[in-house]
Amino acid sequence: MAIEYSFAGSKDTLIVTASGCDENAREVQDYGMAVIAAARECGCQRVLCDERDLVYQTSALDAVQVLTALAAGAPDIERVAFISSVEGADDAFFHGIAASNRGVEAQAFVDPEMARKWIARPLSKVGSPYGR
Repeated sequence: MAIEYSFAGSKDTLIVTASGCDENAREVQDYGMAVIAAARECGCQRVLCDERDLVYQTSALDAVQVLTALAAGAPDIERVAFISSVEGADDAFFHGIAASNRGVEAQAFVDPEMARKWIARPLSKVGSPYGR
C-alpha cells in the first residue's frame, strides 16, 4: 500500500496527514517533495506531519539520503514535527534526528498534543551549524 496524504493549512503551519506504507525511497522522496511544495504554496514555515497511520519500511540509509535531499531543497521550512504511532516511534525519532542534523529544526512525537505545542513555539533565530 503506497503513501497516501492530505494537506491543510493553519496560519503558518502546514498540517499533513499520511497513511499507508512507504514502499521505497523514491516514494518517500516524492511524499517529501509534495509536502515541501504544499508548504511553499500556503507560505508555511512549519510542518506538522501526522504519520500515526503510516508504516515505515524504508531503511535507515535510504531515510538519511532522502532527508538530506529534502533538507537541501527546503531552506524555507523552519520546523517539522512528526507524530508517529508507538510502533513507529523509533523510526520517527531517527527521522527527526536525521532532519535536525541537516539543518531543519525537527522532532518526533507520539503524543499529538505535545507535537502541536512544540510546533507552535516561536521559531529560533539561531542559525544551523551545518550552514543550511
